[in-house]
Amino acid sequence: MIMNLLLLYPRVLFYKVPVLSMLSDFLRGKGYHLCVWPTSIDRQEEEVDFTMIDRPMTFRNYQKVLREHRINLVVTTLMRREPGLCFYVGSVLYARATGRRAFYYGHGLNLSRRTAVTELFGSNVLHLIFDGLILYTPSEKKFLWKMNCRKAGVAYNTLDMQGKDRLIARSKEEILRSLGIRQQRIVLFSGRIQPRKRLDVLLDSFERLGDTHPEWALVIVGPGLDGQAGTRLLGRGNVYYLGPLYDRTAMAEVFSACDVFSIPGAMGLGIVESLYWGKPILTLNVDHGPEAYYLNERNSFLCNEPADYVEKMRLFMDNPDLITVMGQAAREAYVNLCTMDRFLDGFYAAISRSGREDGYNERSR
Repeated sequence: MIMNLLLLYPRVLFYKVPVLSMLSDFLRGKGYHLCVWPTSIDRQEEEVDFTMIDRPMTFRNYQKVLREHRINLVVTTLMRREPGLCFYVGSVLYARATGRRAFYYGHGLNLSRRTAVTELFGSNVLHLIFDGLILYTPSEKKFLWKMNCRKAGVAYNTLDMQGKDRLIARSKEEILRSLGIRQQRIVLFSGRIQPRKRLDVLLDSFERLGDTHPEWALVIVGPGLDGQAGTRLLGRGNVYYLGPLYDRTAMAEVFSACDVFSIPGAMGLGIVESLYWGKPILTLNVDHGPEAYYLNERNSFLCNEPADYVEKMRLFMDNPDLITVMGQAAREAYVNLCTMDRFLDGFYAAISRSGREDGYNERSR
């Protein structure tokens, strides 16, 4: 009997499509068919290997989707504010009332260290209505009540990095030359440029160290460079802004050519990409995403103050052997923690451990 799984999802970004396609293929081998219903779709030209539902996310449409696709279980990774708390709660209660199982998939709650007690309480109350929880890493279990923790599984959050190394056909020197980069040692910042990413700290460090380390360059990739930050780049011969890169080969080449990966502020899945390429990470000890679980003292420096960040940057610049050793540890962390197998096995284990295996059937209606 084929089990139909509905994944309620926020906006489907281009880099998530391969992950969802691999999940679909994996679940198909376990007897599941994956339907993904996002709040919106980005870069729809990405080839998908699952049923994509493209209609407004209303409760009436939700009832139709459950019926038309004969959904057996629902997994939601929606934010409570999108498409709204009423839909968020109603979709779970309706699924369970009609004989289907319902799972939460995500952070577990706001991971900020300054999370209010009321937020912790409210998140745990909402988790009570689910049959099971699927968290990104084990570190989030510490925020859960015991009754919620007992039904929580872990699907390690990652990216589909399979075969990315095979995209590299040019040497580092050729890649840098094609990008117009004169220096041979590279610090890479890659991600959406937002205040919480603290690009200013990275620019400060290069202003302080650039003259004494002329062989080093800062390469910035990502959308959102504002006027002030852009002005700081003008006239500097060791800072390069490449804009957003969506081409897989171009992004793979930039990562393979860099020596150190650094986003001083909040990081997320960029950690996975850096570990895959065996690049040590330099950042501040701030409220990172759950992927910070993959970081340790062997593969990264987490600095408490900007001044310490500058000194650790100097340490990297002065010690190429340290970069090599920490880069090897970074790659080991990816292999041991971040592979797609860890995600897929964890996801399946979570949905198959709770409640009955058959879920909704025609007699339940």
